[in-house]
Amino acid sequence: MIHYNTKNVSFLKVAKILKDKGIKNYAFFLVLYDESLADVDPYDEDLTDDQKNRIIIECTKNPWYFLREVCKISGSGLVPYNLHLGNLAFTWAVLNNFNTYMVLPRQNGKTTAAAALIYWFTYFGGYNTEQMLFANSNRNLINNMGRVRNIRENLPQYMQLMDRRNDRDGSEMITFKSLGNKILKQAPKRSEEGADS
Repeated sequence: MIHYNTKNVSFLKVAKILKDKGIKNYAFFLVLYDESLADVDPYDEDLTDDQKNRIIIECTKNPWYFLREVCKISGSGLVPYNLHLGNLAFTWAVLNNFNTYMVLPRQNGKTTAAAALIYWFTYFGGYNTEQMLFANSNRNLINNMGRVRNIRENLPQYMQLMDRRNDRDGSEMITFKSLGNKILKQAPKRSEEGADS
C-alpha cells in the first residue's frame, strides 16, 4: 500500500512535488508492505511483541519505511528523517546499485542521508557487507562513525539490534555479526605515496 497517512510530512511534500511534475510513480518511497503497520508508531511504548517483530521485518524489506517512520536524527531533540529531492535521488541511486555521490549546499543533510543508509545496510538490509568510510580528516571520520552510532542509539530499545558482547562499536570499526556486516574507516593519507599504497 501507499502510506499516505504517514506522520513524516517531508515524504508527503516530496511526493506532491513529483506528482505536480507529472511523474506517474511519484509515491514509491511511501510504500508499506505490511498494511497492519499503517497506524502503528514504532516508538509507542505499548507495542506488542508481534508489532515489534513486524516493524523489524518491514525495516529489513523496506529502507523507505526505516527512513520515513523509524529513523530519528539528533538535533533540537529527536526529529524525523527529512526527505528532499537531493537525498531521495541519492538513496534511490544507492539502492539501485549506481555509484553515486551527493553535491548539495551545506547543512542540507548529506552526511545524515549517508549515515542513515549506512545504518540501514548494516543492521537491516546488508548481508556479509563491508562499508568503508573516507573523509578529508580523521576527526571527520570519527564524527561520521558517531553519526551512524547516534542513529542506532536514537531507536527504540527493541530495535537496537547490536549484540554488545560480540559486536564491535569503536571509532575504527562497527560490526553486526548476526548479518556479517562491518563499517570500517580509512584515515586520510598525508602523502601521494601513502595514498597510492
